[in-house]
Amino acid sequence: PDDNLHISFLDVGQGDAAFVRFPDGKTMLIDGGLNMRGYDSGERILDPFLCHEGIGKIDLLVLSHPDNDHGGGFEHVLREFKVKRVLGVPHRDLPPPTHQALHEIIDAKGIPHELGHAGAIDLTSTARLELLHPQDEASTNLMDADVNDDSLVLKITYGDVRILFTGDIERSAEERLIASGRDPRAEIIKVPHHGSKTSSSAEFLDAVRPRYAIFSLGERNKFNFPSEEVMVRYRERECRMLRTDQLGAIRLRTDGRRCWMTH
Repeated sequence: PDDNLHISFLDVGQGDAAFVRFPDGKTMLIDGGLNMRGYDSGERILDPFLCHEGIGKIDLLVLSHPDNDHGGGFEHVLREFKVKRVLGVPHRDLPPPTHQALHEIIDAKGIPHELGHAGAIDLTSTARLELLHPQDEASTNLMDADVNDDSLVLKITYGDVRILFTGDIERSAEERLIASGRDPRAEIIKVPHHGSKTSSSAEFLDAVRPRYAIFSLGERNKFNFPSEEVMVRYRERECRMLRTDQLGAIRLRTDGRRCWMTH
Protein backbone atom coordinates (compact mmCIF):
# COMPACT_ATOMS: atom_id res chain seq x y z
CA PRO A 1 0.00 0.00 0.00
CA ASP A 2 1.33 3.44 -1.02
CA ASP A 3 -1.77 5.66 -0.76
CA ASN A 4 -2.14 5.48 -4.55
CA LEU A 5 -4.74 3.77 -6.72
CA HIS A 6 -3.16 1.56 -9.38
CA ILE A 7 -4.92 0.29 -12.51
CA SER A 8 -3.33 -1.85 -15.23
CA PHE A 9 -5.24 -2.11 -18.50
CA LEU A 10 -3.69 -5.35 -19.73
CA ASP A 11 -2.93 -6.26 -23.32
CA VAL A 12 -4.96 -9.43 -23.88
CA GLY A 13 -5.34 -8.98 -27.63
CA GLN A 14 -8.90 -8.61 -28.84
CA GLY A 15 -10.51 -8.50 -25.42
CA ASP A 16 -10.69 -6.68 -22.09
CA ALA A 17 -8.85 -7.12 -18.80
CA ALA A 18 -7.96 -4.59 -16.10
CA PHE A 19 -6.37 -5.13 -12.69
CA VAL A 20 -7.05 -2.66 -9.86
CA ARG A 21 -5.08 -2.33 -6.61
CA PHE A 22 -6.59 0.05 -4.08
CA PRO A 23 -4.59 2.15 -1.60
CA ASP A 24 -5.32 -0.33 1.21
CA GLY A 25 -4.09 -3.29 -0.85
CA LYS A 26 -7.52 -4.66 -1.81
CA THR A 27 -7.58 -6.06 -5.36
CA MET A 28 -10.09 -6.26 -8.18
CA LEU A 29 -9.90 -7.84 -11.63
CA ILE A 30 -12.33 -6.55 -14.26
CA ASP A 31 -12.72 -8.97 -17.18
CA GLY A 32 -10.11 -11.53 -18.16
CA GLY A 33 -9.60 -11.69 -21.91
CA LEU A 34 -10.32 -14.69 -24.12
CA ASN A 35 -9.73 -18.43 -24.15
CA MET A 36 -10.03 -20.01 -27.57
CA ARG A 37 -8.09 -21.86 -30.26
CA GLY A 38 -5.23 -22.75 -27.94
CA TYR A 39 -4.77 -19.23 -26.59
CA ASP A 40 -5.74 -18.63 -22.95
CA SER A 41 -5.35 -15.05 -21.69
CA GLY A 42 -5.69 -16.31 -18.14
CA GLU A 43 -2.69 -18.60 -18.44
CA ARG A 44 -0.60 -16.52 -20.86
CA ILE A 45 -1.21 -12.98 -19.57
CA LEU A 46 -3.10 -12.76 -16.27
CA ASP A 47 -1.25 -15.47 -14.36
CA PRO A 48 2.28 -14.16 -15.13
CA PHE A 49 1.18 -10.58 -14.46
CA LEU A 50 -0.43 -11.37 -11.10
CA CYS A 51 2.54 -13.46 -10.00
CA HIS A 52 4.93 -10.67 -11.02
CA GLU A 53 2.86 -8.25 -8.92
CA GLY A 54 2.93 -10.61 -5.96
CA ILE A 55 -0.83 -11.14 -6.03
CA GLY A 56 -2.10 -14.42 -4.62
CA LYS A 57 -5.75 -13.53 -4.11
CA ILE A 58 -8.39 -11.41 -5.82
CA ASP A 59 -10.84 -9.70 -3.49
CA LEU A 60 -13.37 -9.02 -6.26
CA LEU A 61 -13.63 -10.53 -9.72
CA VAL A 62 -15.93 -8.57 -12.07
CA LEU A 63 -17.27 -10.06 -15.31
CA SER A 64 -18.81 -7.24 -17.33
CA HIS A 65 -20.69 -9.79 -19.48
CA PRO A 66 -20.14 -13.41 -20.51
CA ASP A 67 -18.58 -12.96 -23.94
CA ASN A 68 -15.48 -15.10 -24.36
CA ASP A 69 -13.19 -12.13 -24.97
CA HIS A 70 -14.12 -10.78 -21.54
CA GLY A 71 -14.58 -13.91 -19.44
CA GLY A 72 -12.58 -16.68 -21.12
CA GLY A 73 -9.40 -16.01 -19.16
CA PHE A 74 -11.27 -16.15 -15.85
CA GLU A 75 -11.44 -19.96 -15.99
CA HIS A 76 -7.71 -20.19 -15.30
CA VAL A 77 -7.76 -17.42 -12.68
CA LEU A 78 -10.62 -19.03 -10.77
CA ARG A 79 -8.81 -22.37 -10.74
CA GLU A 80 -5.35 -21.11 -9.81
CA PHE A 81 -5.97 -18.09 -7.54
CA LYS A 82 -7.98 -17.48 -4.41
CA VAL A 83 -11.01 -15.41 -5.44
CA LYS A 84 -13.13 -14.10 -2.58
CA ARG A 85 -16.16 -12.74 -4.46
CA VAL A 86 -17.55 -12.50 -8.01
CA LEU A 87 -19.82 -9.91 -9.64
CA GLY A 88 -21.40 -10.51 -13.02
CA VAL A 89 -22.26 -14.21 -12.68
CA PRO A 90 -25.85 -14.57 -11.43
CA HIS A 91 -27.25 -17.52 -9.50
CA ARG A 92 -28.80 -19.07 -12.60
CA ASP A 93 -27.84 -21.01 -15.72
CA LEU A 94 -27.45 -18.89 -18.84
CA PRO A 95 -26.82 -19.97 -22.45
CA PRO A 96 -23.35 -18.49 -23.13
CA PRO A 97 -20.69 -21.25 -22.85
CA THR A 98 -18.36 -18.88 -20.99
CA HIS A 99 -21.00 -18.28 -18.31
CA GLN A 100 -21.60 -22.01 -17.97
CA ALA A 101 -17.88 -22.75 -17.54
CA LEU A 102 -17.38 -20.01 -14.94
CA HIS A 103 -20.57 -20.90 -13.10
CA GLU A 104 -19.40 -24.52 -12.76
CA ILE A 105 -16.04 -23.50 -11.22
CA ILE A 106 -17.56 -20.85 -8.94
CA ASP A 107 -20.20 -23.26 -7.61
CA ALA A 108 -17.65 -26.06 -7.11
CA LYS A 109 -15.42 -23.74 -5.04
CA GLY A 110 -18.32 -22.13 -3.17
CA ILE A 111 -17.38 -18.56 -4.15
CA PRO A 112 -20.04 -15.94 -3.32
CA HIS A 113 -21.42 -14.52 -6.57
CA GLU A 114 -24.22 -12.38 -7.99
CA LEU A 115 -25.09 -10.45 -11.13
CA GLY A 116 -24.98 -7.03 -9.50
CA HIS A 117 -27.18 -4.00 -10.15
CA ALA A 118 -26.83 -0.22 -9.83
CA GLY A 119 -25.61 0.92 -6.44
CA ALA A 120 -22.54 1.12 -4.23
CA ILE A 121 -20.11 -1.81 -3.94
CA ASP A 122 -18.69 -2.48 -0.50
CA LEU A 123 -15.05 -3.44 -1.04
CA THR A 124 -12.69 -0.78 0.27
CA SER A 125 -12.93 2.34 2.42
CA THR A 126 -10.19 4.02 0.38
CA ALA A 127 -12.21 4.55 -2.82
CA ARG A 128 -15.81 4.65 -3.95
CA LEU A 129 -17.05 1.86 -6.20
CA GLU A 130 -20.43 2.16 -7.88
CA LEU A 131 -22.30 0.11 -10.44
CA LEU A 132 -24.18 2.43 -12.80
CA HIS A 133 -25.76 -0.21 -15.04
CA PRO A 134 -27.87 -2.35 -15.27
CA GLN A 135 -30.45 -0.65 -13.10
CA ASP A 136 -32.22 -3.73 -11.71
CA GLU A 137 -33.26 -7.29 -12.53
CA ALA A 138 -36.26 -6.10 -14.53
CA SER A 139 -34.10 -3.96 -16.82
CA THR A 140 -32.07 -6.91 -18.14
CA ASN A 141 -32.89 -9.74 -20.49
CA LEU A 142 -30.15 -12.22 -19.69
CA MET A 143 -31.65 -14.93 -21.87
CA ASP A 144 -31.45 -13.04 -25.16
CA ALA A 145 -28.62 -13.42 -27.67
CA ASP A 146 -27.32 -9.86 -27.35
CA VAL A 147 -25.52 -9.65 -24.03
CA ASN A 148 -23.57 -6.46 -24.78
CA ASP A 149 -26.24 -4.08 -23.48
CA ASP A 150 -26.47 -6.04 -20.22
CA SER A 151 -22.83 -5.24 -19.46
CA LEU A 152 -21.96 -4.04 -15.98
CA VAL A 153 -20.79 -0.42 -15.97
CA LEU A 154 -18.49 0.29 -13.03
CA LYS A 155 -17.22 3.64 -11.79
CA ILE A 156 -14.27 4.09 -9.44
CA THR A 157 -13.81 7.40 -7.64
CA TYR A 158 -10.59 8.14 -5.78
CA GLY A 159 -10.34 11.70 -4.57
CA ASP A 160 -10.96 13.93 -7.59
CA VAL A 161 -10.22 11.18 -10.12
CA ARG A 162 -12.96 9.05 -11.67
CA ILE A 163 -12.52 6.01 -13.93
CA LEU A 164 -15.41 4.44 -15.86
CA PHE A 165 -15.41 0.80 -17.02
CA THR A 166 -18.06 0.21 -19.65
CA GLY A 167 -17.86 -3.41 -20.84
CA ASP A 168 -19.42 -3.71 -24.30
CA ILE A 169 -22.44 -1.45 -23.84
CA GLU A 170 -23.90 -0.02 -27.04
CA ARG A 171 -26.10 2.97 -27.79
CA SER A 172 -29.25 1.53 -26.21
CA ALA A 173 -27.56 0.92 -22.86
CA GLU A 174 -25.79 4.27 -23.07
CA GLU A 175 -29.18 5.96 -23.46
CA ARG A 176 -30.62 4.02 -20.50
CA LEU A 177 -27.67 4.96 -18.33
CA ILE A 178 -28.06 8.67 -19.15
CA ALA A 179 -31.82 8.50 -18.55
CA SER A 180 -31.28 6.83 -15.16
CA GLY A 181 -29.99 10.07 -13.69
CA ARG A 182 -26.84 8.42 -12.35
CA ASP A 183 -23.67 10.46 -12.82
CA PRO A 184 -21.40 8.91 -15.50
CA ARG A 185 -18.82 11.73 -15.48
CA ALA A 186 -15.26 10.43 -15.46
CA GLU A 187 -11.84 11.75 -16.39
CA ILE A 188 -10.82 8.34 -17.73
CA ILE A 189 -13.02 5.94 -19.69
CA LYS A 190 -12.39 2.38 -20.77
CA VAL A 191 -13.94 2.77 -24.23
CA PRO A 192 -17.13 0.71 -24.73
CA HIS A 193 -17.00 -2.33 -27.01
CA HIS A 194 -13.38 -1.84 -28.11
CA GLY A 195 -14.24 1.27 -30.12
CA SER A 196 -17.15 -0.18 -32.12
CA LYS A 197 -19.21 2.35 -34.09
CA THR A 198 -22.30 1.06 -32.24
CA SER A 199 -20.97 2.56 -28.99
CA SER A 200 -19.45 5.82 -27.70
CA SER A 201 -22.38 7.87 -28.97
CA ALA A 202 -21.97 11.64 -28.99
CA GLU A 203 -24.61 11.97 -26.26
CA PHE A 204 -22.83 9.47 -24.05
CA LEU A 205 -19.44 11.14 -24.44
CA ASP A 206 -21.00 14.51 -23.66
CA ALA A 207 -22.41 13.00 -20.47
CA VAL A 208 -19.13 11.33 -19.42
CA ARG A 209 -16.79 14.17 -20.53
CA PRO A 210 -13.62 12.04 -20.51
CA ARG A 211 -10.12 13.48 -20.84
CA TYR A 212 -8.45 10.11 -21.50
CA ALA A 213 -9.86 7.15 -23.41
CA ILE A 214 -8.39 3.64 -23.07
CA PHE A 215 -9.03 1.36 -26.04
CA SER A 216 -8.57 -2.35 -25.27
CA LEU A 217 -8.28 -4.28 -28.53
CA GLY A 218 -6.14 -6.57 -30.65
CA GLU A 219 -3.67 -5.49 -33.30
CA ARG A 220 -5.12 -5.79 -36.82
CA ASN A 221 -8.32 -7.31 -35.39
CA LYS A 222 -10.88 -8.73 -37.82
CA PHE A 223 -13.56 -6.25 -36.69
CA ASN A 224 -11.50 -3.23 -37.79
CA PHE A 225 -11.83 -1.73 -34.31
CA PRO A 226 -11.60 1.06 -33.42
CA SER A 227 -14.04 2.72 -35.77
CA GLU A 228 -12.72 5.89 -37.35
CA GLU A 229 -15.97 7.72 -36.62
CA VAL A 230 -15.65 6.81 -32.93
CA MET A 231 -12.08 8.15 -32.81
CA VAL A 232 -13.31 11.35 -34.44
CA ARG A 233 -15.86 11.78 -31.64
CA TYR A 234 -13.14 11.51 -29.02
CA ARG A 235 -10.83 13.84 -30.95
CA GLU A 236 -13.57 16.44 -31.29
CA ARG A 237 -13.82 16.48 -27.49
CA GLU A 238 -10.04 16.83 -27.11
CA CYS A 239 -9.83 13.46 -25.40
CA ARG A 240 -6.45 11.77 -25.53
CA MET A 241 -6.64 8.17 -26.81
CA LEU A 242 -4.43 5.32 -25.60
CA ARG A 243 -4.62 1.88 -27.26
CA THR A 244 -3.40 -1.49 -26.02
CA ASP A 245 -2.88 -2.71 -29.61
CA GLN A 246 -0.30 0.06 -30.07
CA LEU A 247 1.15 0.48 -26.58
CA GLY A 248 0.70 -2.86 -24.86
CA ALA A 249 -0.41 -2.70 -21.23
CA ILE A 250 -1.32 0.78 -20.01
CA ARG A 251 -0.68 1.46 -16.33
CA LEU A 252 -2.38 4.22 -14.37
CA ARG A 253 -1.38 5.52 -10.95
CA THR A 254 -3.21 8.30 -9.14
CA ASP A 255 -3.00 9.94 -5.73
CA GLY A 256 -6.55 11.24 -6.11
CA ARG A 257 -5.45 14.56 -7.62
CA ARG A 258 -2.82 13.78 -10.25
CA CYS A 259 -2.49 10.86 -12.64
CA TRP A 260 0.56 9.15 -14.11
CA MET A 261 0.29 6.80 -17.09
CA THR A 262 2.98 4.48 -18.41
CA HIS A 263 3.08 1.65 -20.92
